Amino acid sequence: MKMILTSRLLSLSLAWVMLLVFGMSYGKWSEVIEEVSVPVTLSREIIIPRDLYQESFEVVFDSETRDLWQKPDQVLEVAALEAGMTVADIGCGEGYFTRRIASIVGSEGLVYATDIQKEVLDRMQESLPAELTSVVHPILAGDSELGIPQAVDMVFLIQVLGEVANQRQFLKQIMSIMKPQAKLVLIDSKHLTDRQTGYARPVNLSRLLQELEKTGLTPAEPPIHFLPKQFFLILKKKNHYQSQIDQVDQTP
Repeated sequence: MKMILTSRLLSLSLAWVMLLVFGMSYGKWSEVIEEVSVPVTLSREIIIPRDLYQESFEVVFDSETRDLWQKPDQVLEVAALEAGMTVADIGCGEGYFTRRIASIVGSEGLVYATDIQKEVLDRMQESLPAELTSVVHPILAGDSELGIPQAVDMVFLIQVLGEVANQRQFLKQIMSIMKPQAKLVLIDSKHLTDRQTGYARPVNLSRLLQELEKTGLTPAEPPIHFLPKQFFLILKKKNHYQSQIDQVDQTP
C-alpha cells in the first residue's frame, strides 16, 4: 500500500515539474516561433518583382536541359507562329527563343529582339547562325521605352514580366505596338518568391487574368498547361476581342 501511494505521489510530482517547466519555457518557445514566422507581403505589381537576368542564369535558361521543361517547339506550335510574321521578342536574353522564332518567320519575316542589357544583347547576336542575322534586329531598349519602330503580329514575353518595375505601364507599351489582331504570348513562373520576405507562393491564375483584363488584355484562348514550371497565356487586346463580339451580336 505504501509503495502504491509513494508511486502515485512521485507521478504527481513529476507531472507538476513538467507543467512548471513547460509554463516557464512557453514564453520563450512562442518568441522563437514568432521570429521564424515569415510575413506574407502582397506585391502591388501583377507579378512579384524579381532580379534582372544575369549571366549566371545561363546555366538554367540556356542549357540543353531547358528544352525538357520549356518545350520551345510545342510553345511555338501552339502560338501559331507563321512564316512572314513580324514579331517582338521582348527581353530576349541570350536568344533561346529568338533563334527559333527567326527560323520560323524566315527571310520574309522580321524579329525585333530587345533587351535592356547590352552585354546580353551582344551574346544573343553572337549566337545567331549567319542565315538568321538579316531576320533578327537587335534593339537595346530603355527603362521606359521598348524601342520597336513598327506594329507587330505577335509579341513574346517569356520570363520577363517579373523583372519589370511598373508592369501595368509596361503592358500598355506592349499593347501600343500590337496590331489589332496581334497576340501576346505570356509565359512566366508558376511559383513566385517575394524578394523582401523570401516567401514563395503559387501564382493565382484567376487573379492574374483579372489584373491583365484591367490593363486591356484578354485571353485569346484558355490557359495552356503543358509547361511544368510556368504558366502559359495567349492574350489579345481587349478592344479587338470586344469588337468581334459586337460584330456577332449585330449580325441579323
